[in-house]
Amino acid sequence: MLGGDEKVYEQCLPVLRAIGQNIFHMAKIGAGHMTKALSNFLSAANYLAAGEARTVAGKCGLDPAKFVGAVNANSGMSFATVKHIPNQSAIEPYEEWAGMESRGKETAAAGTQG
Repeated sequence: MLGGDEKVYEQCLPVLRAIGQNIFHMAKIGAGHMTKALSNFLSAANYLAAGEARTVAGKCGLDPAKFVGAVNANSGMSFATVKHIPNQSAIEPYEEWAGMESRGKETAAAGTQG
């Protein structure tokens, strides 16, 4: 995710492709930063929602691991439910993502770019 002049982007594209495969030119300078910040915000929100859903499932008597398996086979599946949630115990706090406030600040800061 990057922003900047289209001609410069085209000139840099061969180098960018040599170091990565998911390259997205978003628009003007700062647009890549904003896109990444918003993506991180969505990821954090989804992670927290998935963790809360698993917690509620456990409190309702559902097996948390089976619950996550069922979610991952249906429309609730996400990167969080596939990569993060199954690797945590049912009572482990979500401290690594508890900083939603910092994610909001990151997004706001990105909005001032360009």
